[in-house]
Amino acid sequence: MNGNDAAEDQEFDSRFGVSTGGQIPQVDLDVKDKNWVHGSAYVATSPVDFSYVLRGLDVKCEEATFIDLGAGKGRVLFMAAALPFKRIVGVEFSPSLADAARDNARKYTGPKACGDISVETADATKYAFPAGDLVIFFYDPFDDKIMSGVAENLFRAMKESPRRVVIVYFKPAQRHIWDQASQFTNVREELPLFALWDTRQN
Repeated sequence: MNGNDAAEDQEFDSRFGVSTGGQIPQVDLDVKDKNWVHGSAYVATSPVDFSYVLRGLDVKCEEATFIDLGAGKGRVLFMAAALPFKRIVGVEFSPSLADAARDNARKYTGPKACGDISVETADATKYAFPAGDLVIFFYDPFDDKIMSGVAENLFRAMKESPRRVVIVYFKPAQRHIWDQASQFTNVREELPLFALWDTRQN
């Protein structure tokens, strides 16, 4: 599998009419909240790596909402759209990145097996998870303080409305939070690239 690089960025963006590549340091993101210090730089996800991991995902896409927490410019949303998810949502704390993702969504010319794609500008720890099964994607978006808050928020939603949840975590720096969660079982990993957890017991 390949790491993300400039040539891969350019190829994806030119093919599908979007601008999702590049890297943006954390200090250059326009987040005014004090929690900005717990976030990570923007780095686009490799299409090769994403396709490799999602091909092996044992999920009925038609019954699940795909959520990218830390969606950046939206590339993962568009790659996920090649699968027939019920709905695809990007959650992004940076207003400028969220606006870029929305602009890219309007311009994207690639395959769309899911036509319901939206982007919300929100704090991931306060995001209201939708009902039904979920596939939640992370690309090392924040530190353990925020990831713990996200997990607690998700656990509350799962308690109020039990459902299947799959965690797809690229570069899982805070994987201990999901390893320690009794609700989840680690079902697949190829470190340091990714790890997957599932609420369904096999």
